[in-house]
Amino acid sequence: MAPKGNKMRLFKIHLQKGDLIDVLPLEEIEKTLDNEGKCENLIFMPGMKKYAGKRHRVLRRAQLIYNESLNKMVRMKNTVLLEDAICDGKDSSGIEQCQRLCFYYWKEHWLKKVT
Repeated sequence: MAPKGNKMRLFKIHLQKGDLIDVLPLEEIEKTLDNEGKCENLIFMPGMKKYAGKRHRVLRRAQLIYNESLNKMVRMKNTVLLEDAICDGKDSSGIEQCQRLCFYYWKEHWLKKVT
């Protein structure tokens, strides 16, 4: 992970529904993360690693998310959902495995549009 304060220059690509993308290799994604494993306050979750270096299609832009810890809606920037990139619950903490099957949220900085 990149040390806090030593930020990699992040580019915006403004992906849209249906765009074909490549998820960057894990080494490149890690360069965008701070000491808490976040990019623009969004954590790169362990279960997302299996998608690194693979091709996907954008399902839709993410503009709002319910933050359970803050108990409120939070605006998202530079974030999309990808088709078939769903948390299987194996990386959740606690005794029982999470069964929500949520989409992962992806910062555009972690993706490259296929042209």
